[in-house]
Amino acid sequence: MIALSIAYVEFTSVFSWDNLFVWGSRSKMVAIFFFGLFHGLGFAGLLREINIPADKFVSSLLSFNLGIEWWQLVIVWIAFPIIYAFRHKIWYPKFIRVFSVLIIAIAIYWFIERVMNI
Repeated sequence: MIALSIAYVEFTSVFSWDNLFVWGSRSKMVAIFFFGLFHGLGFAGLLREINIPADKFVSSLLSFNLGIEWWQLVIVWIAFPIIYAFRHKIWYPKFIRVFSVLIIAIAIYWFIERVMNI
């Protein structure tokens, strides 16, 4: 379901690009919040599946989440200047849509792969 939620967020981004945070600003932000929470719970379940001892679960979960957050910040620090530099280029909106469609395709593939146990 995590892969499907990624496809959903990208799909809404592709078809509502001009209104990314406007078309029901609250609904978009609420969806992003709950998908983030859903993803975090999925990762917590993964930690449970790899049999981390109960006395180390909270510290492992905290360390894992801090690591994920750190690398997300690194990606933003790298991507933001690039996005900022190219945001006014004529090809930029089309590039974002193509990149989003690629992410949708990968997410749907991962969803089907997991559902079908390929």
